[in-house]
Amino acid sequence: KEEMEERHSPAVDPYAIRLLRSQHVDYLTHSLSNPLSKGFVSLDASHPWMVYWILHSLDLLGHFDLFSSSTSNANANAKGDMTMREVEAFQKADLLTRVVSTLSHCWSDVFVEFSSRD
Repeated sequence: KEEMEERHSPAVDPYAIRLLRSQHVDYLTHSLSNPLSKGFVSLDASHPWMVYWILHSLDLLGHFDLFSSSTSNANANAKGDMTMREVEAFQKADLLTRVVSTLSHCWSDVFVEFSSRD
């Protein structure tokens, strides 16, 4: 019976779902930080939506949560830990500033008027 329970525990179950949170965050932040490759030119009009879904995914993963840091463990030096948190906060703020800049380039003040034919 113990062998059966051990085989089905999440730690050893080969079919258990594992979320590689840090790798997902790395992939998403890389996607926000780098322009689309030439193969994705046809998706250029969808760029704001892709930015939205990437930011939403990062939010769901807790990337923007206060003090959500891989360095915030109990054994870390308090001064060193605060320094890492400050660096991470600066990096996240810089990322969001660049996102706003990118989205501002997607905005257009073009007014289109439709008229009906008589």
